[in-house]
Amino acid sequence: MDQDLAAPPCNGARHPLPPADKFIQWCMEHGVDGRRPVLCYDDTCGGLGACRLWWMLQSLGVEAYVLDGGYQAYQHAGLPLEEGPEKRAAPVVEWRLERDFRHHVRIHQIPPNAVLVDARAAPRYQYGVRSLFGGDPLPGHIEGALNLPFMCNIVTQDGVPRIRSKEEAQQNILAAVGDHVRNPQDLSQCVFQCGSGVTACFNIAMATHVGLGTPFLYCGSWSEYATVHRVPLTRQIVEREGLFIQLLSPCLCATQPKAQPDIHSILVDGKEVRQPLPEKVQRAISYLHLGEKGVAYFKGGRTMTVEVQPKGKL
Repeated sequence: MDQDLAAPPCNGARHPLPPADKFIQWCMEHGVDGRRPVLCYDDTCGGLGACRLWWMLQSLGVEAYVLDGGYQAYQHAGLPLEEGPEKRAAPVVEWRLERDFRHHVRIHQIPPNAVLVDARAAPRYQYGVRSLFGGDPLPGHIEGALNLPFMCNIVTQDGVPRIRSKEEAQQNILAAVGDHVRNPQDLSQCVFQCGSGVTACFNIAMATHVGLGTPFLYCGSWSEYATVHRVPLTRQIVEREGLFIQLLSPCLCATQPKAQPDIHSILVDGKEVRQPLPEKVQRAISYLHLGEKGVAYFKGGRTMTVEVQPKGKL
């Protein structure tokens, strides 16, 4: 994913599109020239690579498909597997298809009236005081964006992730988007995004699969948008929430318990603070987890660095 389907991170975007000519060269080296269809699969039902590859291929005019259930479904079906070094098709020397990616927009090309659809999970999409995922520079979402978590159209059957039926998937998509577009049966003018332009491709594939058209992709997504517009967005957070926390440490909310002053050491500006904690310190640490450190910006101008550590480590 990072090496072949994305350029190096740039402008905050974690998985920007690579130059089309570089990807075309990769395709040709792997025997892809549009004369035969390509089947894409991964081990996350298409969510973390296969649909991104599908989008890039079909954007250039290559007939491509995504395997429902991915590697697990293939294995579950008892179909033959191979081991050993990768076996590549013979390289090709001629490319007669598109020379640039189609149906995507860059940050400055997003129409002001575009219906934006965010594929991230609801906790990442929602407004808040701090980011809940290490890849998101800020909490929240692009102004006015709708939320269609890509996982809502994946269901586990017999231990294998599968996409939902066409009827169920269409209902889920229309429930999130239908009331906000002129023609709910045609989402081709919508702009789909996510955190870094990967899971948005899953939602685009699903919309296409169920006959709702092929939306545009904004590949830079929230990681780029929140970086470019950091100052106004963080000021909005402070105004709305009264506080913004910029993490200085890795995000540990998925693996570590929330801060507990009774059993954890609380540091403010590098010095341990004893109980009872000042009100602002209490509020700041209520958003932190063990091992996290961040700068808390309070409405009114107060700023402090807050850290949560195990007792006895200091």
